[in-house]
Amino acid sequence: MSRTYSRRAVLGVFGVGLAALTGATSKPSCAPITGSAQVACRGPLSLSGPSSVEPAGSNPRFVCRNEGAAAVQVAAGEWELYRYGDGWRRHAVGQTGETETLGAGEETAWVLLLLDDGRGQSLSTASTTTRYVGPVSVRPGRYAFAVRGAHSGAQFEATARFTVE
Repeated sequence: MSRTYSRRAVLGVFGVGLAALTGATSKPSCAPITGSAQVACRGPLSLSGPSSVEPAGSNPRFVCRNEGAAAVQVAAGEWELYRYGDGWRRHAVGQTGETETLGAGEETAWVLLLLDDGRGQSLSTASTTTRYVGPVSVRPGRYAFAVRGAHSGAQFEATARFTVE
């Protein structure tokens, strides 16, 4: 065995061990963010968004996609925004009660309107595929945008974490 090969093997074993210790290989859990232990994290939904946002920059867009084979009912008007301080705490929430059914492979989106002046207001408008929600006040820190869905009695949620710099 060559020295190069044995170094690669050692680094590979070290990398797998590090991933296992940090949880990088485990299924993501929404419960530490939303506190909803009775709902499954993600299910057939995927939620994507930016990894970082500037308070006075572009408003972040979050896209929810049904990755499953069956239709999913999404609670589109009941999005939630969490901020991390001393644990995850709800920072803002949508309360329109609007729902949307996503077929297999279909998407819907939210654009979170940001304020950086400390004021909070409520606004919710919708187009065919994108909702403009907020505005919400943000300051530097860690945040998570969350949405919920259901199919055949099973409930699940998806989260997308981001930082405000």
